[in-house]
Amino acid sequence: MLTLPILVYLFKIPGDVAIGYSMFVVGASSSFGVVGHLKRKSIDPAVFFLFGIPSSIMVVLSRLFLLPLIPDPVFSLNGWLISRAAFLLSIFALLMLSSAFGMIKVSEEINGQKKVIPNKTLYLLIGAIVGTLTGLLGAGGGFILIPTMVILIGLQMSNAVSTSLALISLNMIIGFAGYFHHSKYIDWNLLITITSFAILGMIIGHLLQKRMNDNLLRKIFILVMVCTALYTLISELLLRQ
Repeated sequence: MLTLPILVYLFKIPGDVAIGYSMFVVGASSSFGVVGHLKRKSIDPAVFFLFGIPSSIMVVLSRLFLLPLIPDPVFSLNGWLISRAAFLLSIFALLMLSSAFGMIKVSEEINGQKKVIPNKTLYLLIGAIVGTLTGLLGAGGGFILIPTMVILIGLQMSNAVSTSLALISLNMIIGFAGYFHHSKYIDWNLLITITSFAILGMIIGHLLQKRMNDNLLRKIFILVMVCTALYTLISELLLRQ
């Protein structure tokens, strides 16, 4: 979830372009992470396809049909203008806040619940929502997928993380393929550099995770998300006017 804000505010990439670039960075780095999960056989194939089919379809449809329907600017009143990029970034920030507060509420006691009878209609709907978010915002949707898999399906947290990562990788690759098809110019040097550091960060993070307290990591992650979300909202809705 930090990839998009980093591209926009650190590298000064326009919002619409940053969403496409975010798909590549997250998709490539997630694919790297998936390899280890495949070796451990921690990805649930049934859940992957249950969520993956509708989410993949909605990634394509949202990029082709829904995104062009959003006007640019979205809103304008007495000099206060909200562009389409600012609108999407603001939605992204609100999703970050909801994810942060969701992590506060979700207890570790839900881990390893007994599996429930699959409500396939609900899962297909959630998959479609995640695919739409990916197509519009470049968001992987892990903050929706993981709680859903743990609470509603009863997957162990490790299996939920692995399956979610595989879904994110698939959706991001599909989303970037669509962006690549319509883009006139892509800064491959920047993308490859950022992706390389992202993968390096994944390796370092994996090593540090074994040495740090889970509760401390959770608190740090929540704090970073809240601060980033608030900074994004202030930057897009106030400072750019």
